[in-house]
Amino acid sequence: NSDQACEVISIGDAFEKKSKVLLSEYVSDIDYIPLETNPECMLDGAESLNIRVFEDRIYIYNGDLNFGKERLLPLLFNSDGTFVSSIGSIGNSDNEFVNIKQMMIDTTARQLVIVDYNRFLFYTLTGKFRRAVDVVMNSTTHFAIYSADGNYIYLKNPSLIDEGAWNKDFLVKVDSMGKKTGTVLLNRI
Repeated sequence: NSDQACEVISIGDAFEKKSKVLLSEYVSDIDYIPLETNPECMLDGAESLNIRVFEDRIYIYNGDLNFGKERLLPLLFNSDGTFVSSIGSIGNSDNEFVNIKQMMIDTTARQLVIVDYNRFLFYTLTGKFRRAVDVVMNSTTHFAIYSADGNYIYLKNPSLIDEGAWNKDFLVKVDSMGKKTGTVLLNRI
């Protein structure tokens, strides 16, 4: 039974039985990396930083500032905090994004994946555009992750155009070409 392979955590129980967790139980030391500051790479607030670290690079995007203010581009830094470049551009063409929802690192294909509104944009690890694929999300995507089997998983929240499913959340699995390979309905508590 595949349900036995996955631990189920009750969120309600976790809130009722809070316990102190020491960082030292999980890490042996911490590195502090001051990021370069110049007009090209300033982060306007830090409400919801999306940070990905892979090998000798740091990728940062401030998702909360996507609406209501000037839209910001994802930023690329070296592991010593030196600013390298911004990634991509905003617009409606095939190699531009409209509304970034998330970004992730595909460690197998060694690429950065930006989850835009209804599509994934693929970039080299140095920030050069590779390709874009359409992915029908029709909703707000709060997270997306790369799966070790070469697929991508995202949370699909309900939307008005999801016939009969306006009050349901789904985990959707798609391949690197944007084709849906699986769906799991999540129970709301």
